Amino acid sequence: LVGFVDIIKNKYAWTIIVSEFLKSFRGISTFMEAFIAAAVLGDISKKILFVLPVGIGTAVGMLVVNFLLKKFDARQLYIASGIYSLIANSIAFAVGVQYFKTGNAVLQIVFIATLFLIGLQFGASNLLPSMFQADVLEDMEVKTGKRLDASLPFVISIGTLISGTIASALAPQVLYGEGSIIQYIQPTDAIPNPEQSLKSKIFLLFFYTIVHGIMMFLAGVPFFFYKLTGKTKEDVHNKVLELRAKTESKQK
Repeated sequence: LVGFVDIIKNKYAWTIIVSEFLKSFRGISTFMEAFIAAAVLGDISKKILFVLPVGIGTAVGMLVVNFLLKKFDARQLYIASGIYSLIANSIAFAVGVQYFKTGNAVLQIVFIATLFLIGLQFGASNLLPSMFQADVLEDMEVKTGKRLDASLPFVISIGTLISGTIASALAPQVLYGEGSIIQYIQPTDAIPNPEQSLKSKIFLLFFYTIVHGIMMFLAGVPFFFYKLTGKTKEDVHNKVLELRAKTESKQK
């Protein structure tokens, strides 16, 4: 594989690889979405009421990130977004628990509104990783003289495939079946919307919110050691431009 060894040797590349590996474990939470929708709204077909506020929050989040990039660097924003995600998901969890305990319709609406807050974080997690990859590619180009535009994403995808596969395998085991944590009762033709116990609903909510927040926080932790920012990043970019200029002049 072209450039594989160069990628493995680059500490900044490892930051992204580890971060994306951890982030993909949020697939456990994503798996729970339809089931928590049924628990909160009474019908799995109403999942759109979950998807919509998250989607709107994501779009707004990307606009906010683009604005904040004028004042803060991508590393700071990504770390902050992980902390924010944990806080936002904790708020959603607290509201959801109270709704399950009381059945208060106002709390149901408030919980759905908190999904917008969760969606805001997706703006950062969707936008910033591609920026980090661009910077790391330039760093490797300066160090090796090679442009590894396809190789780095491929290596990252291997890590996300592994963690995503693990998450997909674990999620059903956590959700239902003998020995599962949530003990979710699956619907049947006779009972299409079975009543779930309060304990099952709270555990379901925990995996949908808190686990997601934890994984996004952990995805930001590797960036505490990421130094390809500020002047260092600028110097690397300038060196890349010089390197490419020299290469072009030789080819003429």
